[in-house]
Amino acid sequence: MITTVPLRQVTTIYSGGTPSKAEPSYWCGDIPWVSPKDMGLDIIGDAEDHISADAVNGSATRVVPGQSILVVVRSGILVRRLPVAITSRPVAFNQDIKALVVDARRCLPEYIFWLLKSREGDVLSHGVKKGATVHSLSAGYIEGMSVPMLPLDEQHRIVDILDHAASIRRLREQVQAKVREIIPALFVDMFGDPATNPKGWPVKALGDIIDRFEGGKNLQAGDDVVGSGFRILKVSAVTSS
Repeated sequence: MITTVPLRQVTTIYSGGTPSKAEPSYWCGDIPWVSPKDMGLDIIGDAEDHISADAVNGSATRVVPGQSILVVVRSGILVRRLPVAITSRPVAFNQDIKALVVDARRCLPEYIFWLLKSREGDVLSHGVKKGATVHSLSAGYIEGMSVPMLPLDEQHRIVDILDHAASIRRLREQVQAKVREIIPALFVDMFGDPATNPKGWPVKALGDIIDRFEGGKNLQAGDDVVGSGFRILKVSAVTSS
C-alpha cells in the first residue's frame, strides 16, 4: 500500500516579495526576480526583471536554489491555469508566487513538479478563491496536498516517462508552428499575393461564386430540424474547435 504525506512534509515552502521601486540600486543586479508574467515555461532560468543582493537583504523577497518549484498562488490566470515551473538556477520571486524547496532525500524535485502539474484540474476546481479580477489559492491548500511516497527509483522512472512525453509535445508544437509559417508561404509561391495578384488571375467577388444561406433564429441548439436528423450549428461550436 502506498503511503501519502502532505506536501509540507517533503518541502520547505517560502513566500516572496517585491523590493522597493523607489530604490534604483535594487533593480540593477543580476539575480532573476520571477513574477507571474515569467511563468510561461516549465523551466525557469531567467526573468524579465533582475535585482541586486541589496534588494534581497532589504525586502521580503528571497533567493531559492536551482531545482526549486515555483507555483503562482495569486493571479487572474488562476481562473484557467495553474502555472508551475522548476528553476534551473537560483532565483528570487515576488509575493504572488510560492517556492517549494524539495527534500531530495525523500522526493525528486521533478517528481513534485509533475505531481503539481497533474493536479491542476483539482486545484482550479477546489483550491482557488475567485475575486473580482484577481484570484488566489486558498491558504494551506498547496501545503496540504497529498504526495504519494514512492521509492526514489520509481520516482525516477515516472519522471523519465513524463519528461519524454513533454519533449514529444514540444516537438509537435514546434512542427505545428513551422507548418503555420510554411503554408501561407507555399500559397503565395503558387498563386501569388491575393492583395496584389501579380500572376494576373481572373478576379471575381466572393458573392458571385458561392451560395449563401441564412441560419434560423428560432431554432434551439441540439434540436433536430423537423425530424430530419440534422443538428443545429452554433458559432460557439465553430470557435471552440
